[in-house]
Amino acid sequence: MNQKHLIAAAIPFLLFGGHLILERLLRLHWTLLDHYLDPLCFLPILLTLWLIDLRWLFGRPRLTAAFTLVAGTFFIVLGEIIFPILDPAFVHDPWDYPFYLIGLAYFWFFINPKAAPGSS
Repeated sequence: MNQKHLIAAAIPFLLFGGHLILERLLRLHWTLLDHYLDPLCFLPILLTLWLIDLRWLFGRPRLTAAFTLVAGTFFIVLGEIIFPILDPAFVHDPWDYPFYLIGLAYFWFFINPKAAPGSS
């Protein structure tokens, strides 16, 4: 990961962490952030950690498109369909889907390094 990818990867972590500080410690609440920042940041954070893990364990330089789409779909279904069935504390919100997809696109285009020319 070059510096551009590291900065892009840090943004969701900083947004999420900053929001937690505002929400939990300072007791400041912004409705849109409270409802939609989690789905926006969730996939970039999770997939970045997964990318670091796969790079460290197997030397994989990036996640493939298929891996990214399957993982993203799995976690969207888990968070928006399965968890609300299993626990009433989780609420299905159809407006979460666009934010998950924006986060997934952000990971793909800004965090996941592009393949080097001539590599597969």
